[in-house]
Amino acid sequence: MILLIPYDLGILNLTTIVACLLVLSCSLLLFFFVRNRQRRRELLHKTRENKVLLSEVHHRVRNNLQLMYSLLRLQSAHVENLEARQILKGGEYRLRSMALIHEHQLRRGRVTGVDMKAFFQHLLASIFDLSRQNSSSVKMSPVFLDLDTAIPLGLLINELLQLSVNHMQSVPTPLSIEISLNIASAKALDCSIQLSPFPLQSSWPEVSRQLIDLLLIQLEARMKIEWNDPRRIYLSIHEFALLHSIE
Repeated sequence: MILLIPYDLGILNLTTIVACLLVLSCSLLLFFFVRNRQRRRELLHKTRENKVLLSEVHHRVRNNLQLMYSLLRLQSAHVENLEARQILKGGEYRLRSMALIHEHQLRRGRVTGVDMKAFFQHLLASIFDLSRQNSSSVKMSPVFLDLDTAIPLGLLINELLQLSVNHMQSVPTPLSIEISLNIASAKALDCSIQLSPFPLQSSWPEVSRQLIDLLLIQLEARMKIEWNDPRRIYLSIHEFALLHSIE
């Protein structure tokens, strides 16, 4: 016996099946949309929490470094030996340069990339109060580096600047500083520092010489000095993480 299905009933069943599939598809799409939106909210919440935690880390590190800087400064004020006082002063300047990076991050509300142009300007302003006889400039586009690169590079630049500042005390010459930092390629970062006055390498303190060598190794950098007047120092850095750059 052959069961005959009316033609209209077949169309109705097909329509019902299609409608059910459409409802199921819409339900699935709505489910995945709601779940993805919830995940995005959770990720956003975690991102905000991490940002707050990193900001707190910057805050505490900066405070600890400033405390150590103040302790060294107090100690050096009571040291009569000139050589020992200079060693303590060097420690003060190095701690200050590291604290400046964390302070700079807190002021700008950033927890990752360091704006090296703004940092160099802040560093120069902290080293000496510019007068009519002294001049400084930072000629570069904004370049953002990670902390693992910014801290040793900041220490290296600070050490070279302090050599120039200390040498100025024995040479009655106005201080002139010019810093530039450019991206040479994906694997090289070029930094140029023009300093006047600047001491001969043979007269550098042993601590400065060793620290500069260690920082160059850490950054996988090469340093070249042109001894014309004004002195110009070239750094080619191969160990860095570029987070952001604006040309």
